[in-house]
Amino acid sequence: MPQMMQTRTQPTIGPVVYEDVRGDLIPAIREAILARWQSGAAGTASLNHGGWKSTDDLPWWPDPAIREWAAVLQRDFLQGRPIASAWAMVNRLGSSHPRHIHRTATRSGVYFVDAGEAPTAPLIVEAGPGNVLTIDPNPARLVIFSGRTYHRVPRYDGDAPRISIAFDVR
Repeated sequence: MPQMMQTRTQPTIGPVVYEDVRGDLIPAIREAILARWQSGAAGTASLNHGGWKSTDDLPWWPDPAIREWAAVLQRDFLQGRPIASAWAMVNRLGSSHPRHIHRTATRSGVYFVDAGEAPTAPLIVEAGPGNVLTIDPNPARLVIFSGRTYHRVPRYDGDAPRISIAFDVR
């Protein structure tokens, strides 16, 4: 089981951050996401300003590394609860993601595939009144929190793609 960086005693607030979650899969996951993005595959509507969001069916893509990642996530981190939806995000220079929640999710999360280049854009999570956490997008870092937890990503100013996977559990 990967090392846990931080736990919270109030599961409705979160977040829980895990380090080095299947880092061995990162190169293949990165390649699969970039290939789909670069192929011009249709994305879906998103709050993501200046970036690309894949369709919500990422766990069912045919890529073995992505399927393995989804199985590990469900089995080892979601206590067998099924992933309702998951999508890839590719951000480039100037992109950002405003403050939001995932209203229909009981749990939401982010898995970082590639931080891009400095200065990186962290995940900002409002973990409770007066408790705002800044989480760096280190590859293979997994963050899980309540779907009602406000979070955002400030403007990214790197040129290399910043890649993450977001997911919801209902």
